[in-house]
Amino acid sequence: MRNLLKLLVIRLVVNLADSIFYIAALWHINERYASSFLLGIFIAINYLPDLLLIFSDL
Repeated sequence: MRNLLKLLVIRLVVNLADSIFYIAALWHINERYASSFLLGIFIAINYLPDLLLIFSDL
């Protein structure tokens, strides 16, 4: 039970750090380039692996 709790806490921290990084990257792109097109490209590239995983079982 202790290992499960440790795993859940670590997973929570990693997910939080990923979210903070994602927001910071979006913020950086917005501040540096002020382009909604580039923000859209970044988001699309970020979700590309998830989309490819959907079609990998076909």
